[in-house]
Order: sequence, then structure tokens, then C-alpha cells
Amino acid sequence: MQSPLRVVLLQDGRSLNHVYGTAFCLAEGLFLTAAHVIRNASEQGDVSLGYPEGTTWMGKPIGEHELFSEYDVTLFKGEVPNSKPLEWEVNELAISLFTFGGEG
Repeated sequence: MQSPLRVVLLQDGRSLNHVYGTAFCLAEGLFLTAAHVIRNASEQGDVSLGYPEGTTWMGKPIGEHELFSEYDVTLFKGEVPNSKPLEWEVNELAISLFTFGGEG
């Protein structure tokens, strides 16, 4: 399974090491995270997507994004080297899925 990427802030091209949340690659150049992650990070500065490169984390600014606040979901464009979409499998035990929480 592909590891999640980090949603971080960048200042002058360097990571501030402040992680606001995780993001997952859905398709080439398309990522998913929680809406509150992007909203909180945006209040502090430019939002970037952190990715591992060797033993360090690098960052690339995110592109266009759309928040779906009622579902606490954001889709955004980004270019991250070697990012691979999640591989989905149907699990008989998880046909019905319920979630609780979020903003409310």
C-alpha cells in the first residue's frame, strides 16, 4: 500500500516541519485530504505536499483545490515524484462503513 503523504507549510521553499495532516494519491496528480487540514494550513501560509526523498522530506506547493466542507474532504492537484494511486480492494467485512466526528 502507498504511504500517505504529509500536508505541510513551506516558507521560502523549505519545510517548516509543521504537519497539518495526511493526503493520499487517488490518481496521477490528484490527491485527497480532509478539508480542515487544508483550511487550517492555509490560514498560516502556503500549503505544500510533503514527500519522502531518501531520509528527508521535501515539499511541493499544491495546485488547484476544492473543499467539500460538509463532508470534510478536499481534492487537490499536485505533482509529487513517484506518487502512486492507492490500490483499492473490496473487503467483504467493510461493505457498510460509517464514520463519526469531524467539525460539527
